[in-house]
Amino acid sequence: MIEVIVDEKIIKELEANLGQSKKMPNALKKAINETAKQAQRDAADAVRIKYAVKISGFSKAMPVKSATISRLEAVISSTGEANPLSRFKVRKNNAESSAYAKVLNSSSLGDLTLKNSSDAGTDLKAFVQKLPNGHIGVFRRLTSSERKNQQTYFDERGKKKTSRKNAMRQLYTVSIPQMLGNEKSIYGIVEPNIQMNLQTNINRHMEEMMKG
Repeated sequence: MIEVIVDEKIIKELEANLGQSKKMPNALKKAINETAKQAQRDAADAVRIKYAVKISGFSKAMPVKSATISRLEAVISSTGEANPLSRFKVRKNNAESSAYAKVLNSSSLGDLTLKNSSDAGTDLKAFVQKLPNGHIGVFRRLTSSERKNQQTYFDERGKKKTSRKNAMRQLYTVSIPQMLGNEKSIYGIVEPNIQMNLQTNINRHMEEMMKG
């Protein structure tokens, strides 16, 4: 979550210099909301710089709760579940090798093979596959322990099902909230610019208020 708030000290300084104008809350509201939109764009840009992600429409995953005259605060929240690994940089598998992938732009493509993990103790290679619904994902067969856990899940719930030997799972990685919430990366990049942009926007809207 990213907050855009005008410090009480700044409000008092504005009132001391400009007087308690009835137009001031509206001017501050505009400055805050403009800054929040800038922070939203900055966060989306920072995510794309740091992560090898192919997600579009970041704004939908980072809605802005706009400031109002009675509540001079804007909040950028983030929503969303873990992302399919296929939304990141992936190199398809071939007859000899597993699929490769990377989440961070600073990383190298990593082999997604799980060594000695099948029921027979063989390697499990990841593969890219298109589902009937058109979704393209990165999958691999269940490991021996995953199949046992799946069977336990079925048995405990009275399901008359058997974990199939060829059962597979889609691979997932970090969600948008996790990407944004890392203060050492995205939030840490965006936050220093917020106060600078906010002050610039306040100055401009105050000038417009005084003119009009």
